[in-house]
Amino acid sequence: MDEEKTVGAMSELCSAISLSPEAVACVEKVRISEEEYYDKRKLFREDREAFWREILGRSNYRILFLHYYLRFACDAYDDYLSQGLTREIYFDTFRDIEYWCANCFDRYGEYGIADYEWIAKLMAPEVIRLGRLEYEAVTLKRDISVPDLFLPKGKKIIFVHIPQGSRLDDESVGESLKTARQRYGAGEVFACYSWLMYPGIMNISPRNSNIALFQKRFDIRGAGENDRQAEERVFGQALDDPAHYPERTALQRNMKQYLLSGHSLGCGFGILK
Repeated sequence: MDEEKTVGAMSELCSAISLSPEAVACVEKVRISEEEYYDKRKLFREDREAFWREILGRSNYRILFLHYYLRFACDAYDDYLSQGLTREIYFDTFRDIEYWCANCFDRYGEYGIADYEWIAKLMAPEVIRLGRLEYEAVTLKRDISVPDLFLPKGKKIIFVHIPQGSRLDDESVGESLKTARQRYGAGEVFACYSWLMYPGIMNISPRNSNIALFQKRFDIRGAGENDRQAEERVFGQALDDPAHYPERTALQRNMKQYLLSGHSLGCGFGILK
């Protein structure tokens, strides 16, 4: 892609995913030669961990991740279309970059990408967004044995992810799952590992809430309390003292009180009914 096309594609992508003007301005200040870019793109495609180590070794690694991932996303456009995915799906999927860039600013006071491992999955694409939810086709590397279910190593399952950005209303969830079944096949196993699958979350969420309705779509087959994903997603980070958590929403207030009462939260593993 020549320089003019690169600038045009980057501009279109940033606009389509609503990347903030301030973040765009920071990206535009990054100076990387074409030779260096293609060298890093080759490294990313051949050895992601080596690419991550290379970038993490730079003092401005967060904005560098944002810069590279935006360009990688532009290069991935044809790959999306070749897999029968639409422009809408392409831009919806890469909107994750905007969400995680905003999270980075909220937590570190600078624009960039901190959750670089997750964003890498959007490139192949390994993860795509279909409406309200994201989906990741995974071939199991080990057996999964949970109550009433055995999934052998080598089996393909579809993991359901819940991106930021909008309410988890039941109608949108249903439409997304219907689209996913059409794409992947109704006979595939759809699974979800999330704080939303943790049974204890029902103690702080009304029975008719979107969270409760989402969880009811799944059979919970296992849960653990060693993952603080709930606090990270609801409050932005997991703190040692829950008394310092904000109370801007009803969910934050209920979760904070639940934790202050000595309870804990974790993650659960569910299979779509």
